[in-house]
Amino acid sequence: MNAEEEASIIMRVIEYGLKHSSFTLEQLRNALTLTSNEEVNYLNEILAAKSREPNPNNILGVTDVKLEATTGNVRVDTQKSRYSLLPTAYFSYLDHEEIILARENAEAARKNAKEAHEQSIIANRQSLRAIRISMWALILSAIIGIIQIILAMMQYNKS
Repeated sequence: MNAEEEASIIMRVIEYGLKHSSFTLEQLRNALTLTSNEEVNYLNEILAAKSREPNPNNILGVTDVKLEATTGNVRVDTQKSRYSLLPTAYFSYLDHEEIILARENAEAARKNAKEAHEQSIIANRQSLRAIRISMWALILSAIIGIIQIILAMMQYNKS
C-alpha cells in the first residue's frame, strides 16, 4: 500500500470517528468498505491501539476493552472492544484541513496573480500605444505649425 492509499484510509477513519463517538473495528471496516487484507491489517495493526497506552502511530484508542484469554495470555479482543479517536487524530485532521485550505488559497492566489500579470501586460501595451499616438500628434502639430508659418511668410512676401 502506498503513502497516498494510507493517507486516504487515515482521513476516512478520522472522518468516521468524528461522526461516531464509539465503534468496533468491524463497524469501521464495514463503513469504510475495507476489503483487501492489506487495508484491514493496516487498520488493525497500525491505526488501532492494542492497549490503553497507544503508540504514536495509533489514531484509535480503546474505550471499552474486551479481553480474550488464550493459553495463559490475556490480550485485547479487537473484534469486541470499542474504539474512539485519540486527540492526536483530531489535530492531524485539523492540520490536514488547514493544508488543503492553504493549497486552495495558494492556487487561487496564483491564478489571481497570473490574471493581474496578464492585465498589466495589456495595460502596458495600451499605454505604449497611447504614447505613440501622442508623439505622432505632437509631430503632426509641429509640422502643421511650420507649414502655416511658411505659408504665412510666403503670403507676407507677396504683399
